[in-house]
Amino acid sequence: MNGKEIKALIKKKRLFQWEVAEELHINEFTLSRWLRGSTSKKQEEEILNAIERLTQKE
Repeated sequence: MNGKEIKALIKKKRLFQWEVAEELHINEFTLSRWLRGSTSKKQEEEILNAIERLTQKE
């Protein structure tokens, strides 16, 4: 999954990037940088897990 696909997923789940970043305990700009470049498998996994946790809270 690339950065554009992750951004689309965040939008589809009606979340904001800052919420995902907060869940990951990183700065919003760091997440943005990750999504602009190529994310490692570990980063991708962490982001997807954070999205899952946030959507379960609702």
